[in-house]
Amino acid sequence: EETLIDDDELTFVPSTNWTVARVKRNIGERSSIGAIFTNRQAGSDDYNRVVGVDADIRPRQEMNIGGYWTMSEDPGDDRDNWAMGANVGWQGPRWRWSFDYTDIRENYNPEVGFLLRDGIKRYKPEVNWEPRPNIPGIRNLNFEAQSDVYTLTDGTLESMSSSVRLLGLTTNSEEFLMFSVNPNFERLFEPFEIRDDIVIAPGDYDFYHWSLFFRTNSSRVVSGDTWVQWGDFYDGYKKSYRAGITLRPSPYFTAETEWSHNDIDLPAGAFTTNVYQQRVRVSLSPNVSLNTFWQYNDADEVMSLNTRFNWIYRPGADLFIVYNHNWGTPDFRSAYTSDTALIVKFTYLLWF
Repeated sequence: EETLIDDDELTFVPSTNWTVARVKRNIGERSSIGAIFTNRQAGSDDYNRVVGVDADIRPRQEMNIGGYWTMSEDPGDDRDNWAMGANVGWQGPRWRWSFDYTDIRENYNPEVGFLLRDGIKRYKPEVNWEPRPNIPGIRNLNFEAQSDVYTLTDGTLESMSSSVRLLGLTTNSEEFLMFSVNPNFERLFEPFEIRDDIVIAPGDYDFYHWSLFFRTNSSRVVSGDTWVQWGDFYDGYKKSYRAGITLRPSPYFTAETEWSHNDIDLPAGAFTTNVYQQRVRVSLSPNVSLNTFWQYNDADEVMSLNTRFNWIYRPGADLFIVYNHNWGTPDFRSAYTSDTALIVKFTYLLWF
């Protein structure tokens, strides 16, 4: 039997050249400057180029100042095709604070790379205070406030995710307890289908979560953590739970098991989600390791497996072998393979 394919069904991909060049130079003991150039060339009128410069300045041990500027070039795009960012931070024994700012314009297009969102400005302030009171059994208290704010480039607020740690404490035996409130804001410009046939209408939504988290000493043979969150969610209500346990019988083997659950009730409908995760790390020697990650998500009906083998055969030189396998799972009995991939990466360091 002969199968014929019409020419209209064929996809022809032109030959393409790819280039990535990166230079970096240290300045003094703690600072550096760098530059990058990337290029994708498939023809005289089909290309994408990106240039950028960056700096990381540390005037003293506790303080860092950084920033970058980058611009892309495509045929016909010569406006709003840049991005920049700046950050400043301080890390002392009691106080830590930082502020990050990012501005990504609508036509910035780094094709030899990865970009989550464009046409936005991002502000990320954070402050943390860790006093050490004279309380029996308590090593230190912890108070923190942070926020992640996105606006459009004209300043219109799009989303805000914040956390205020009302109380955190670490015991002398390394147990950690935290209680926090999480103010949020979301502006939906169009209907948001959060689940099949469950749609949140466009509009502005202010809502608050409350969170409680507890973690045991992670250096023990058996350790664990649990997290509970409850509160408003858009125009409804959400309760979330997470529990995890870690086994570390030796420095060469670690197994982590985690379960996450969401119970969401909206005027448009109610639903639950569960995510199950399993991680296993094996260190065969200081230079050879094997990591495996398995996950099942019942909301998306997807199960995935990722296994990575790493051999550091000399300082600065690595061999990576990665295997990925994804299944669609309407139920476990009818799981089917959706895609697989085997990736081999080899790096070699040249000293000049």
